[in-house]
Amino acid sequence: MNRYPTLIEILNPQHFPDDPVRARATRTVIQAEEDKFELAERERSAAQDRERQLAGCVRRMTN
Repeated sequence: MNRYPTLIEILNPQHFPDDPVRARATRTVIQAEEDKFELAERERSAAQDRERQLAGCVRRMTN
């Protein structure tokens, strides 16, 4: 599965090794964005799984 990088991957706090305050602030600010993205990905994946299961049930019922 190809996906776009999350903000936390782009602005990885380890890119600021000499500035722990900036690294911590970056992590704090973008953590919520990552959480929203990951939640949306999980919901999309669950919806696809349900769709596949339903298609399998329909296929078995019609055969």
